[in-house]
Amino acid sequence: MGHSFGGGVAIQTAHDHPDRARGLVLINSIGGSAWRRDGSVIRSIAQRPAWDWGLQFGHDVLPLRQLPRVLPLMLASAVPNALRNPRALWRAATVARYADLTGELEELKARRVPVVVLWGDRDELVTRASFDAMCEALGGAQSVTVEGSHSWLLADPDAFGEVMTNVIPIALNARAHGPTGRILSRLRRRRRSPRA
Repeated sequence: MGHSFGGGVAIQTAHDHPDRARGLVLINSIGGSAWRRDGSVIRSIAQRPAWDWGLQFGHDVLPLRQLPRVLPLMLASAVPNALRNPRALWRAATVARYADLTGELEELKARRVPVVVLWGDRDELVTRASFDAMCEALGGAQSVTVEGSHSWLLADPDAFGEVMTNVIPIALNARAHGPTGRILSRLRRRRRSPRA
């Protein structure tokens, strides 16, 4: 399981070490090949300017409504890491900006590794086009959209727990019984919307 940059790490790990991953859950993960869709034109993730990433970062990672819950977590972990090694943070951000792991996802699909992609419907850090590109690489069926921004799981851990409680058994069942599209559509109807 991986969130954001950790999702990219999880994809690469599952791809490179097939004996270590029976399934994969990606939460607002980097790795899609697209940045945005302009009509019929899809703009590559590599075309996304750094200023756009920066503009969305604060809005999506620390949204005002979720600030009381998310800010303490960021201050406890992200800020000390950024101060200790800003160069590493910059390198990680650069990797995230250009991460296209759709080839790896296609390989995981070919290996029949169950992969579920979760995405917050207000996430502009990992855009809808990027999410769609990941789902297309996986065959289009293994996805769940939830209400929230990039850090929805930090802002509402109860909703995250509820989604995960349903997603993990579904992914394992899908591996044994085939495509997950119908099963996940039932989950979407049954699942309570997470609070934003």
